[in-house]
Amino acid sequence: KLDRVEAEVTELKEVVSGAFTEVNARVDVHHELILSLERRIRRKNVMWFNVPENADATEDRKTVLDISRSVLQVQCSDLDFVEVYRVGAPASGKVRPICTELRTVELKQMILRNRTKLAVHPGERIFLDSDLPAELRNRRKDERLKRKEGKGKNKRLPSVSPDDKKEKKKPTRSSQVF
Repeated sequence: KLDRVEAEVTELKEVVSGAFTEVNARVDVHHELILSLERRIRRKNVMWFNVPENADATEDRKTVLDISRSVLQVQCSDLDFVEVYRVGAPASGKVRPICTELRTVELKQMILRNRTKLAVHPGERIFLDSDLPAELRNRRKDERLKRKEGKGKNKRLPSVSPDDKKEKKKPTRSSQVF
């Protein structure tokens, strides 16, 4: 009788374990689907960092439009900016980023392609980037840090022979660079 109960418990554990694994797999699939949908929603958005704050929200729209036209040299109108808003709660001493939803993906690509022109813009240093979900931003940040840590570790040391230590050879004509 006890053996039969133990066998049933073992069987139930296996069933529960299999169901748990299946549920986890489904959750992972749904999580990736949600992430994909969130990226699709944000595909026309551009984030503007370090743009000085104004008291009036309409001034942010004018500022972004002015920078897009004059500095980035992108032909656009006020109607191309569907939505312009600050992200986050106001805090003293911190400049909140501006999120802009553009009318087309092509306009977004043009703006991001010309963002290097902001480096020569006088005044505040303004940065632009695509609007990404927080999880993707964190993934990219981690990957960037890993790449940064890895730089210089795999460099090959110059080979040194015992002869090189004893005397320095004069370069031959074929080894000289002109």
